[in-house]
Amino acid sequence: MAISMKILHRKPKPALNLARTVSFPYVVFMIVAFLFFGGLLLIYYIQSQHAVIAAEQQHLVQEAAGKVSAFIRGKVDLLSMTTQMDDLLRLPYHKRRQVLESLLGMEPSFRQIIISNSREQIAAYASRLSTQASTHFIEELDLNTVINNTKTGDWISHVYIDQVTSEPLVILAVPVRNIFRDYTGFLAAELNLKFMWDIVDRLIVGTKGKTYVVNSKGNLIAFGDTARVLRVENVANLKPVMNFVNSKTIAEHSSDVEFYKGIMGDIVVGTYSPLLKPNWALVVEAPWNEAYREVIGIILLSIMLFLVFSLLAGVLGTYIARRLAAPLVRLTKSAALIASGSAGERVQETGPMEVAGLAAAFNSMMYQLRQSYHNLKEQLAETMKNREALAESEERLRSIIDNASEIIYTLSSEGVLTFVSPTWTRLLGHQLSEVEGRHFSYFVHPEDIPACESFMKKVLQAGTSQQGTDYRVRHMDGTWRWHSSIGSLLAESKSGSYSFIGLAQDITWKKQAEDEKAKLEEQLHQAQKMESIGRLAGGVAHDFNNMLSVILGYAELIKLDNPSDDLLTAKIIEIEKAAGHARDITRQLLAFSRKQIISPVSLNINDLIMENHKMLARLIGEDIELRFCPAEYIWNVRLDPSQLNQVIYNLAVNARDAMPSGGKLTIETANSTIDDTYSREHLGFMPGNYVLLTISDNGIGMDRETQSHLFEPFFTTKETGKGTGLGLATVYGIIKQNGGFINVYSEPGKGTVFHIYFIRDTEGSETVTKAPENPMPSGGETLMLVEDDEMMRSMTALSLERIGYKVLLPETPMEALSICEKGNTPFVLLITDVIMPGMNGIELRDRIIEMRPGVKVLFMSGYTANTIVHHGVLQKDVHFIQKPFNLSELARKVREAIEY
Repeated sequence: MAISMKILHRKPKPALNLARTVSFPYVVFMIVAFLFFGGLLLIYYIQSQHAVIAAEQQHLVQEAAGKVSAFIRGKVDLLSMTTQMDDLLRLPYHKRRQVLESLLGMEPSFRQIIISNSREQIAAYASRLSTQASTHFIEELDLNTVINNTKTGDWISHVYIDQVTSEPLVILAVPVRNIFRDYTGFLAAELNLKFMWDIVDRLIVGTKGKTYVVNSKGNLIAFGDTARVLRVENVANLKPVMNFVNSKTIAEHSSDVEFYKGIMGDIVVGTYSPLLKPNWALVVEAPWNEAYREVIGIILLSIMLFLVFSLLAGVLGTYIARRLAAPLVRLTKSAALIASGSAGERVQETGPMEVAGLAAAFNSMMYQLRQSYHNLKEQLAETMKNREALAESEERLRSIIDNASEIIYTLSSEGVLTFVSPTWTRLLGHQLSEVEGRHFSYFVHPEDIPACESFMKKVLQAGTSQQGTDYRVRHMDGTWRWHSSIGSLLAESKSGSYSFIGLAQDITWKKQAEDEKAKLEEQLHQAQKMESIGRLAGGVAHDFNNMLSVILGYAELIKLDNPSDDLLTAKIIEIEKAAGHARDITRQLLAFSRKQIISPVSLNINDLIMENHKMLARLIGEDIELRFCPAEYIWNVRLDPSQLNQVIYNLAVNARDAMPSGGKLTIETANSTIDDTYSREHLGFMPGNYVLLTISDNGIGMDRETQSHLFEPFFTTKETGKGTGLGLATVYGIIKQNGGFINVYSEPGKGTVFHIYFIRDTEGSETVTKAPENPMPSGGETLMLVEDDEMMRSMTALSLERIGYKVLLPETPMEALSICEKGNTPFVLLITDVIMPGMNGIELRDRIIEMRPGVKVLFMSGYTANTIVHHGVLQKDVHFIQKPFNLSELARKVREAIEY
């Protein structure tokens, strides 16, 4: 017991006291040094990480703002490309409307499109909305404001909410210029910003980050919580939004990254980037703990390392102080020098073996740390570079896919759509979520599914790229669009299976062009057919009219020779009726083919209709009411009166046949001026002043199919034997021969209206007057008759002799010239056929007048072949009688020619 007490009261050994004396300040020094240098490194690391986070945040917001700006810019560019069509405002109305409807089909984000001229007149309008949908677009569209803004460039309106469809909208407008770059109007579209929401929703900001778009007043335009957007929530109290709203000018770059309470109420790190046009801003927010997750981890790790290091320093310091107090001081000093920044100095490897070994190990460790740090820094730089290159490559690929004009899609081996590019939505309207996962046959026309299946099977079996087939795809609006695809085999690296990848191009325009080409070829074929009928009509008319002239002439001579034989006269009258009917058909053929000879005069349509009013009333019957509504003042027109009568009679007969149970036939006249706009919208019309003749009935009307064949020769809806099918063809030929236009409006059960436009006569002042009923003129002069047809020559000679004339009858033009050369047989009038073998009537006239200057000339023909006419109009100072003719017409024409 005494021994134990002695041991307990023993004084400490000097070495232990020295260890305690040395270890405490050493341990304190190590802890302070670690805190100081570790703190500096931690502060530097936090600042560098903040800079990296800020740079990433600014890069992200600028990239996101670029996508939103590209969305708006793309729609404006689409409108601008449309306005580059040559003379868009000069296109016909239905063509302009087709352009606008094509834009709606091409761009699903457009709800309504309008085009206006510079005079605040709407030139065309197209909408994908129903009649009950909102008309806010028209209310928002102040034409004067848009015109003033688009004269200098593009214009974008403020954002407004459609109260009917609850959709955020904005109006885009671009100027329309002509080929001289003069401002002529604007093209405006109502853009649905819900399509921009998809772009904003796809922007990824960590796991809980938020992205939204605000306008210059701080109102939400696009955000994941659509209810807040639709109630136009103002978030101007948020820091980045406040900075944007209070900014004097639109900045070119994003703002600084700031800490604040975000849109969802939690602490975030956020910044904004303005859009240069329109004046909006895109804000990106990330939770601060998520953005600084790595920094927080480093701080916690540093604290843990500090505690561990402090514990180890205390234990190690005590141990070393007990054993190697002096050498450790030197080592500590050397380490302090290195810690102070003397990175190039080595610790002196002196002292006991353990201390020297520790110094060597310390030096080696520092070298390895420096080398590892250097290598790690290079690897980190290379990794960042590769990551940026990969992100850039992925973004480029996505941009190509998103902005490609063709649809990129993939199919499983069963034909299920596994991926479609956003172009599908732009071209066909369906959202991608509605397409992916469905079998392709859901969208393809049933008739084209077998061809598509065969093409897919061919690609999967061949294993190489194959040229595809044309097929129809259903648009969201129910219409069908033509597509053409090329396809190839796609290997799935994960599953090892194969699928189909295709590239589809919209070729609807090509198909429409082919259809239009076919229509034009059909119209050309029809025009060639009409021309052939015209040439046939002219060829037949010459010989047929000669025969009709002989029949009618001899019939009239027989009546004159047997005035008291009633039975014979009745038979002759029937012959004349039949020949007269044949003559009318021949004249209708010539009128249709525009080879009828006309003698136009300046006349008043009202006067001519009044002269024929009673005859028209008898023609249509008592059960049809005839109403004539003439304009109080009407311009004169230059027409052949017989042609105008033919037009009115033919249309009146057609109207009568369309009202078998009676009805009302109305004839109206008016002055009409056609301007450039109307002529552009109505094919075949020319600007100018016209007299409008309108003939309408309330009969059975016509369908569109009947109207499409209305003016074709021999086309008739009447029973066999009740119509020749030449009536309306004749009307059409007469109107076109005189440079006019005709329009027809008809619906089954609602009657028919014909609008006929005749050119106003501004030159002549003479008006047609009805010739008095004079007795048949006669004479005793000597005439020369030259006609190559023997029967026609004999009949005409007998007719002339019957009314008192003496007739020279050479059989050929050469014989007629021979008689003139002898000079011993005077005659006052040469009557000659126009078309004769060897020498025509014009050549014969010219040669005879050289020998007999005072001789008058009367031409006769059933078909002149443009010899004495110009575009069907008789040349001035030319006397002409149309075959077939009767004795009274011949006597009158001969007398007029002699006395002229």
